[in-house]
Amino acid sequence: KLGETGGRFHVEPKTALLMLGMTDNGYSFEEAALTVAIMENSNFIRVEYPAKNNKDYMSLLVENDNLSTLCNLYRNVNTLRKIEGITIFQTTLNLIRDKVEMLGKVRQSFFVCVKKADRPSLSIILLKTYTKDIVRSYNANFCNRALVTTTNPFAWGIPRVIEFEGRRGKQTMEIFTTFVGISEEDVLMSGIPLETSVQLNYNWTTNTVSTEKHLQFLNKTLVSVEEFNHSKEEVEYFLNYKLNSICREYDIYNETVKEIYNL
Repeated sequence: KLGETGGRFHVEPKTALLMLGMTDNGYSFEEAALTVAIMENSNFIRVEYPAKNNKDYMSLLVENDNLSTLCNLYRNVNTLRKIEGITIFQTTLNLIRDKVEMLGKVRQSFFVCVKKADRPSLSIILLKTYTKDIVRSYNANFCNRALVTTTNPFAWGIPRVIEFEGRRGKQTMEIFTTFVGISEEDVLMSGIPLETSVQLNYNWTTNTVSTEKHLQFLNKTLVSVEEFNHSKEEVEYFLNYKLNSICREYDIYNETVKEIYNL
């Protein structure tokens, strides 16, 4: 049923999922349509000095959220035209307008349910819709760096592979054409499944073992809880575990020494 509904949008399946996710969480159809149109045509603006210091421009930026920033800039494009240092690409602007108009016509063919709910942030909707497309932000190469920077640990974007001439001939690079910074709080509030890990620690002073449990997302610990155990059996279990680990490391070390000696 979800596929049938999304198929009526005549956009990429992931884009359709985002529209349904937005309209089901309190966003209007018009907001969803503009968001996905900009996702497909995000490079309609170039910002250079002195525009970066202009208060009218700065007021339109949404921290860590390039997608919402681009929506704001599109809605205020007439104001931006008057600011020195901003270039508007009219051809791309027309593509966005045409996509929004097309989606407006498609809307008449089915009912879009807008729930009466507190609107979650766009990053939470993206987490629920595209969990597998979230990356660690330091791994993300994204364009429009002038529009947004992020200190958040995670990011979402539409990956595109670009080809360019480098010192070694033709090279490729994966970049994000849109970008949304995602915080640890967003991940926890979204309710998506998290990874779990357990680590054993031994305190030589108190002669006790503690078990540290971690909730992780993309190998980053979001929450950790330490539980202390005092039973003799648990202490013995941990010491045996540690001893076996040391023995394994010793064997690996000796094997490495032999290999180096043979070389």
